[in-house]
Amino acid sequence: MECSGKVTLDSVVSPVRDRYPVGETVTVHCVTGYVLIDSTDTFQSTCQLNGRWSPIYSCEPVNCGYPELPDLMNLIEDNPQTLYEHTISVKCSSEYYKLDGNANFTCDATGEWMAENGQTFSQHTPQCVPVCGITKASSSGRIFGGKTATLGQIPWQLLVKEPQRGGASLINDRWAITAAHVVEKQGSLIFAGGMVDAIDDKKVEMQTEKIIIHPGYKNTNFDNDIALVKMSSRVPLSENLIPVCLPETKTNGPTMGEKMGTVSGFGGISNNRMKSRFLQYGHVKEYSGFCFQTNLKVTDNMFCAGDTDGGVDSCKGDSGGPLIIPSLGFGSLNKPYRLKGIVSWGPPECGNKDYKGYYTKVENYLDWIRETMEKN
Repeated sequence: MECSGKVTLDSVVSPVRDRYPVGETVTVHCVTGYVLIDSTDTFQSTCQLNGRWSPIYSCEPVNCGYPELPDLMNLIEDNPQTLYEHTISVKCSSEYYKLDGNANFTCDATGEWMAENGQTFSQHTPQCVPVCGITKASSSGRIFGGKTATLGQIPWQLLVKEPQRGGASLINDRWAITAAHVVEKQGSLIFAGGMVDAIDDKKVEMQTEKIIIHPGYKNTNFDNDIALVKMSSRVPLSENLIPVCLPETKTNGPTMGEKMGTVSGFGGISNNRMKSRFLQYGHVKEYSGFCFQTNLKVTDNMFCAGDTDGGVDSCKGDSGGPLIIPSLGFGSLNKPYRLKGIVSWGPPECGNKDYKGYYTKVENYLDWIRETMEKN
């Protein structure tokens, strides 16, 4: 009697022959993508007197199993196969998030889900990150001398009422950015968003977990007037509550790049500084020359902006709020709204055509923002 050259399915033997005499022992190798029940891929088998091999073990396809998905991520397929060479695809569960990373993976012989570019799911796990700077509502308009915003028009605008009124901008689903002087000496605050009416019962309230003021902040002249605020839980994004995009890089020329921008807030709307119940916005441009006479030292971390006629200006109570480009109504998927400035400080009188307000230059702090959020 002799044994055939095939011991079990999905395997090869060595040494290689067509037939084997009784008593010869061979090494059986599972082919690529197949393993034994103990996760090894070789065993030895001997040709028996009856012309059969013994022992015989089955080579089974590698099973990658279901990957552990991050928050807000789902598999596109229902109950997909997870065996060798089968594929899966992932997507974000909400339209207010986008996938950062690979979407399609194939079960590899190593037991890992592998993307086409060679990255594994476990080591390069894709993430669902908030969509930023895109609104479904848009409008034009000219804050002090501004127009009332409609719901969803400036969805990153946040409001803090106590102990002093101020603004902030949502930059992802856990973090907001504001002026340091708005939150200094505060251990915890409540921000409100998703509304244009400061007393709207449907507003989303956000409890803060951490308030991190820039270590270089100087309240003597508002240098480095910037702070990050971490919320105690994930902010429920919606059409009316979406983050604004940060600048992509630091510019060499004018901060606003010769573009008109839009400033918004719930601050003063008249010279008696009466606070606005409704969110106001107005269009401003950057000024490189004289802003107003001051004894405070102006630094490269600031820039001034305002309206040519002095009819539009940020005012007390707007502090910490956003100055975005492009102007409201001109954003698009290819040109999302980006936060260029944070309302910081200005002249004692709002809306004077001879004076402009100062804004914190956000692009100077991109590394600090990224590192602070990663560490906290």
